[in-house]
Amino acid sequence: MGRVKRAEKLAIEILPAEARAAELAKLDERELRKHVATIHVSGNLSLVERKIVNVLLLHAYDDLLTKREHTMSVKFLCEAIGWEGSNDHKKLAQAAENIMHNVVTLNMFADGKQDWKKTPLVSSIGVSNGRVVYAYIEWLAERLASPEVFAAIDIKIQRRFKSGYALALYENCLRYRSVGQTRYASVDTWRDLLGATGKMYEQYRHFSNFVLQKAINEVNAVSDIDVELRIKKVGRKVTELQFGVTEKAQAELPFEVDPKEALLREQLTSIGFGESSIKGILAKNMPRAALAVKVTLEREAAGKITGSPAGYFMSVFESDSPLDLPERKTRKAAKPPALPSDDEVKADKQAATTRGAWGKLTDAEKEAITAEFIAETGAATRVGEKYEFSNIKEKASWTGYRGKRAAEVLASRKA
Repeated sequence: MGRVKRAEKLAIEILPAEARAAELAKLDERELRKHVATIHVSGNLSLVERKIVNVLLLHAYDDLLTKREHTMSVKFLCEAIGWEGSNDHKKLAQAAENIMHNVVTLNMFADGKQDWKKTPLVSSIGVSNGRVVYAYIEWLAERLASPEVFAAIDIKIQRRFKSGYALALYENCLRYRSVGQTRYASVDTWRDLLGATGKMYEQYRHFSNFVLQKAINEVNAVSDIDVELRIKKVGRKVTELQFGVTEKAQAELPFEVDPKEALLREQLTSIGFGESSIKGILAKNMPRAALAVKVTLEREAAGKITGSPAGYFMSVFESDSPLDLPERKTRKAAKPPALPSDDEVKADKQAATTRGAWGKLTDAEKEAITAEFIAETGAATRVGEKYEFSNIKEKASWTGYRGKRAAEVLASRKA
């Protein structure tokens, strides 16, 4: 009898891909009725952490009042949030720990009798035998199970977001789509709601340029609503913000994007390709492009590319070498590397310019950009207090990201 129960338990824990896909489809068909108090929160949640919080709640929703603990497979959770690093349990554990220890302030818009309450969003969370086990405190579980006011969050749409600021803005605007606008709130309140707590964002122009505008653009590009920023001023100072909220017509909704293709597009952009070049590369041979960009990013991170990363990528992509095999030291019939195009030379010069821009920033600006990168990407391998990351993929993404953002900050100083 014990063996039968153990076999049943293992069968449940190690879901085959087909079963996970069916379960994920069921999850996608449901809407998360999320209590507004858990939407209007102040706390430093990254993009990955926000997605995890929502999926955990949707999975536990029907049993919030009858079960103390809830459970799901790690693999299923990672697929539900659209996370490519689904085998990185260390990174997932770090995200889970941050969620549990991140005390948030609930209901900053003071919708009910109680204006605010500080609480962790889960009381406990851990991983055992390939499964996530988590629980809510009783006070929060009761409100989550029977929300008097709620916002319906589509998990499929949530997976499209690449920025934590954008997902936070989406959640905070979604419940107002029936009335067409949020209420006005102070700039400080909106900074807290979006998690933009870096010192650099205390200046409104930086908050607007690097958080608000980017978040608005992403919400409008990938979600089922359009948002528009409205401001109030006292003299020349912006004091309050409101967002107009319009529901998209069905025909305007964005198509689902393959997460692997989206990642590949990001990687190609980071090494210097424009949209038209990326389309041509993917149309020619997407699997080979994925292998070639992997080789390029690894060699760039190791400091073995002296010229243009885009030029190196093309020489690898267009060669006849089998990319799934280790690179040989000598090749008898290897094609000579292609000369970089004018666009590639321009991209290389731009990369050198952005690297120089980073050195001109203050420590506070560097720290704010580093925190923003972590919030947007879920990067978890920062080296101490340095502006560096140890993971190869994170290091490659960080190189392009920090150069671009540094150039933007310097440009905003001159504006």
